[in-house]
Amino acid sequence: MSRRLVYFVLIFLLLCHFPFLTADPDSIVDWATRGPWTDEGCYAAQLRNYLHQGIFNVEENVTFVKGPLFNVIQLPFFWLFGPKLVVARLIVLLFAFFVLFLFSRLIGLELFTFLLLVTTLTQFQLFHFTHYALPEMICIGFILLALYGFIRAHEQKFGKRWLFLAALFIFLSYSVKIQYVYAAAILPVCLFLFSMKNSFEQRKLKKKNWLPFTYGTVFTILFLAIYFLAWYWPNADFYDYVMGNETGKRFPSSDLLWKTLHFNWTKFLWVEELWIHITAFVFALPVCFVFMRKQKNSLTPLFVFSLIWLIVELHKIPMTYLPKRYILSLIFVMGILISLGLCLLIKSKGKLKYGIIGVALLIGLYNTKVNAKAFLRKSYDLKAINDYLANCEFDERLVIGTWSSSCSWNSNVRTIPVFYEYLNDIEPIKTFKPRLVVTETGNTDLFTTQNINLEELSDSSRSFNVWKYELIFWWMNQEKMN
Repeated sequence: MSRRLVYFVLIFLLLCHFPFLTADPDSIVDWATRGPWTDEGCYAAQLRNYLHQGIFNVEENVTFVKGPLFNVIQLPFFWLFGPKLVVARLIVLLFAFFVLFLFSRLIGLELFTFLLLVTTLTQFQLFHFTHYALPEMICIGFILLALYGFIRAHEQKFGKRWLFLAALFIFLSYSVKIQYVYAAAILPVCLFLFSMKNSFEQRKLKKKNWLPFTYGTVFTILFLAIYFLAWYWPNADFYDYVMGNETGKRFPSSDLLWKTLHFNWTKFLWVEELWIHITAFVFALPVCFVFMRKQKNSLTPLFVFSLIWLIVELHKIPMTYLPKRYILSLIFVMGILISLGLCLLIKSKGKLKYGIIGVALLIGLYNTKVNAKAFLRKSYDLKAINDYLANCEFDERLVIGTWSSSCSWNSNVRTIPVFYEYLNDIEPIKTFKPRLVVTETGNTDLFTTQNINLEELSDSSRSFNVWKYELIFWWMNQEKMN
């Protein structure tokens, strides 16, 4: 496979993202949750408050405590180019394609990278979340870098340097978002399997066969300890509170397990944008097992790492709350195994290789058709609101509400999210004395349960339709709030 062709596809796919950089999130990409509509703003809110107002408070939002590295990555780019939505989205997009570029440079993986680009990076959810200012694709990128390090370590007979880097990249992944901490198991398990394999082949438990596993495990534990001591421990109370709310009751009881699995399968997995991906995976996985026996190159560590990655991702399928962004890494690792299966078939079936490449292109064309529909339904509702607020005066007062951060990218105003029965929800008007309160029509329990009448406390209001929500902007009267 020509490396120039891989570069061409890489650049072409990168350019395909640019028409979406200033548009709203797609209306069906994560239909069961507000997802990127509110979270793009939330994840940057604390950093924007710091850059605009010089105020930073870990506990005013839930995003920084879950993944401080995401804001650390954003910080230099926000300083240089301003804390704008398009800048935040470009950070994720360019990081993802930089990681893919590194993979294309690995000798022997040019064909695999080409197939991954065609079959997986075009997949609907992966395509769109690659240009959203959210941490999931950064986390996936770091796990992919860990895979890159694992392949390089295998090439050099598991030298300590690349094992250290692989463990470091896994650490960076869950430092971007702690929900990816399960990925810490991947490297030690992979190294255990290789150590076992070498011991069985030599029929001896030689110490040197187990050194890579020992090093990998030590590095993994070291980084977990660093995270615990440097981040969890100093923020333990707030951290436990947030994670208790974020992860509690996410799995069904045994009597509801089958019902939950069936619901997730029919509503989130076997759907228009994923059925071809799942079908290709079902056929590709047995191919990987059959043909990997003959491989003794970089495809071997690629397969083992991806298989363990797949296994640790499967715990998400029975979750009672399953936004599409939660399964992005599952979709991605399935794509790795699809691409690997096709790659092995092409290498093994000389006369059929063009037909197999044709199958990959058909998958890519189907995904392109789905993405073309998204292009045609692009909307700019949030952009209109951001433009509106950019011309408003706030008198150094705040904007509060779940949508506040996503609606004020073009303003220097400080924003505070409020979540009912979760965060900043106790007498928010008295506490923050906001200039503007953003609510959803029919979702004002936070205020009504505390006998807060926004209509009485405001000078005026204005409504905007965004996606499937009607947002009400309440311009608060300072005197009435006192």
